[in-house]
Amino acid sequence: MRFAIIAVLALGLGASSYAEDGSTAAPKDVKAINTICPVSGEKVDSSIAPVEAKTTDGKTVEIGVCCANCPAAIKKHPEWYADAAVENKKYDGKDK
Repeated sequence: MRFAIIAVLALGLGASSYAEDGSTAAPKDVKAINTICPVSGEKVDSSIAPVEAKTTDGKTVEIGVCCANCPAAIKKHPEWYADAAVENKKYDGKDK
């Protein structure tokens, strides 16, 4: 019985949604609206989970990023980066 519980737990942990580096892997059914990272201007890395944010007009979008550092910037000012992601470009730094 103890072996069965350990086996089930091991299988559950092995199938978790965390990548080798500890970051959350991108879910298969969530698609980013952009191909250009709005923080850096680099190509979006599809293996990194998109960041959910609202545009200035209140629309919820999934923003693709190029690296593990970009989500923190998006979370500080989500509307700036969401609007840039909708336009598929780097945020120009101009506060709206």
